[in-house]
Amino acid sequence: MTNILNLTQCSIDSIKIRIPLFELDTYDETISRNIIEITEDTGEIDRLYKKTRKDYEFDCFKLTANIFELKGTTYLFLLVNSKQLQHDYFKGITPETIKTIYALCIEANIMSCSYATFMQGFVTDIDFKKDFLCILDEYQQMNGGLYSMTKQSNKRDRGANLFPKNMGLEFTSRNKASITNPFTKVYHKETELRENSYEFSDRYLKHIDFKDIIRIETTIKDKK
Repeated sequence: MTNILNLTQCSIDSIKIRIPLFELDTYDETISRNIIEITEDTGEIDRLYKKTRKDYEFDCFKLTANIFELKGTTYLFLLVNSKQLQHDYFKGITPETIKTIYALCIEANIMSCSYATFMQGFVTDIDFKKDFLCILDEYQQMNGGLYSMTKQSNKRDRGANLFPKNMGLEFTSRNKASITNPFTKVYHKETELRENSYEFSDRYLKHIDFKDIIRIETTIKDKK
């Protein structure tokens, strides 16, 4: 099996990209569409509202697109993550690998624009990740040490919180992250892939040896 070539290097795990609609050649207009709710008993229209999100399902992963208006400009939002790189998952999002995601958006008819336009989109909510090798016993000791040295909290958006399923430790939450209260997470990546993402790892990562791989993530929340 192949070892992870960029082990210990930092790369991007996920980002949000927004592109003004007027800069696109075309886009999937069904992302923003009217939804009708009907009362089951009477068959009458209960309410009419607009849905602005669409999930594009691929083989063991998805890509989410939204339409939003900000300060008078309407944007296409794309939630981009490293699973969309498929076999290159562990490489993370880089100037080279993001070409795969651009091609995926074009092929799925999510939008059509030049690669230059795609790369000039506004980027927010950047999740950086670094993978490293650590045998399980040593990792558990490390996590226990980290936990004992930090302020615990029963609120998920404050202090340190353990999540035993992936043998992880989390500080803050992605939604509440800020410059003064950053989100950081360390967890047993091997366990997460085998238990939560088995179909994906079995489909795309059979050639990769990810035994005893630990991942640490942190988020830069906004544009500033």
